Amino acid sequence: MAVQSDAQRGTRPAQAYKYVPFGLVAEVLPYLIRRAQENSTVLGGVAQEKALVAAELGRRMRRSVGLRT
Repeated sequence: MAVQSDAQRGTRPAQAYKYVPFGLVAEVLPYLIRRAQENSTVLGGVAQEKALVAAELGRRMRRSVGLRT
């Protein structure tokens, strides 16, 4: 994942800390797997929200042209 520089964004830098796990692969792999699972759960919620927004847009568009559903 690329991080845009402040000059590219044209904004003040945000206060953020980056955490980089380090150590032996056997030590950090369980942590990285757990984080990947957490992130996939979050993305699943985004997919559901996207489907709900698409359905609502479709409903409003049909209603605007006189198709009551």
